[in-house]
Amino acid sequence: MAKKSWGTSDKVQEARERKNSSKKEAAEAEAKQKEEAYWSQHANPKGRKDAKREEQVTEDAYAAAVEVENTNVQEGNGVNARGLDQALEQLGIAEKAQDMHPERRAKAAWEAYYEEQLAVLKEDKPGLRLMQYKSMIFENWQRSPLNPRNQAVSKK
Repeated sequence: MAKKSWGTSDKVQEARERKNSSKKEAAEAEAKQKEEAYWSQHANPKGRKDAKREEQVTEDAYAAAVEVENTNVQEGNGVNARGLDQALEQLGIAEKAQDMHPERRAKAAWEAYYEEQLAVLKEDKPGLRLMQYKSMIFENWQRSPLNPRNQAVSKK
């Protein structure tokens, strides 16, 4: 029998050992379960793709997919042109005269762009401050095709 330490009994010592061993076993089991979950998740990513590819399509789903009307080809809506210039003419996209001073339109265009993008950004990224929204919108404005300064100026 082990030597008694002052103030502890054998029963207390055994209970502590059981408690510590059960905690240790639970921690080991949890760690093992996490590791198995990690490895099973990342084991074979190609296997999941192959399984998805091999899924069977029911006849009803196939028939529904095949019977969709082809909207790419419609009579009376076609353009009969042999070159890019002719196609643009038939579609009604002619060269538009652009003004030589885009800075005159810049302020109004910026305000319209800002109003539109602020609503979009507040929905996509809630919780930011107004200056953060403004800086994000301004960075996008610099590259935007709606910015009059980015639109090509035709040289005569």
